[in-house]
Order: sequence, then structure tokens, then C-alpha cells
Amino acid sequence: MEKWTRAVAVYTLLLAIFTALLAVASIISNYFIYQQYRVANDAQIDNREQLRAVISQRGGEALAIYGPDGKLEGMRFIAHFHNTGGTRTAWFQAWMSAHYFDGPRPPDNLDLSKPFYQVDLSKTIIPANEQFNLGAVGISEDDAKKTD
Repeated sequence: MEKWTRAVAVYTLLLAIFTALLAVASIISNYFIYQQYRVANDAQIDNREQLRAVISQRGGEALAIYGPDGKLEGMRFIAHFHNTGGTRTAWFQAWMSAHYFDGPRPPDNLDLSKPFYQVDLSKTIIPANEQFNLGAVGISEDDAKKTD
């Protein structure tokens, strides 16, 4: 009987040592797994940052509208935007406004954060590495004639 008790004690000791070694191996492997997860997650964040949509305003055009008699009838302005990023925009919304001011300069209290006149805004999508032209806005024939 003593022989079996001793065998069970040795078996229990070996099982405890094996369990401790298994726990240490598990902790070490979990550390490496976490480090791989962290590196993969950082790479994904960097990749998203590099591929995000980046919109820049690339100037515009001023178009003079002349009538059949060669006289100036109006002015139209078009703004150009470009998505230089690697993915399309989720949405893009912009506005443009034009107004003629008599005198040498516009008023000092002009708020450039909003259009001079009411503008209806709509959302659009700009594909990756593509240009978007905002619809033309203009000034009236009378104001255009004052610019001559």
C-alpha cells in the first residue's frame, strides 16, 4: 500500500511541475501573441492613415460671358477640388459664393465663414485621385459691367 501512495505522490509532484512549466510557457506565448497583435494593429492604423481621402482646393477659373455683340454679360467662377488620397471620400460638401462690391475693397465686417447668399448644400463622393469641380456661381450682368 505504501508503494502505491508513494507512486501517487511522485505522479502528483510531476503533474505539478508539468503544470507550472505549462503555465510559464503559456505566459511567454501569450506575450508574443500580444506583441504580434499590437504590431498588426499599428500597421492597420498606419495603412488607414496613408489611404485616407485627402481633399485639396486646386484653384479655379473665372469665366467671362460675352454676348453676341461682344459686350460682357456676366462672370462665372468654378472651384476645383482634388482627392489626392488613396480612397474615396465618405462624403464631400462645399460651397462657393460670389458677390460684387462697389468701391476699392470689400467691407471690413464681411463674414467669410458663410456664403453671401443662401446656398443649397449637397453631399457628393470624390473617388480616389480624382478631381471635382464645384458648380459655377456668378455675378449679375449689371455687376459684371461695372468690372470693365
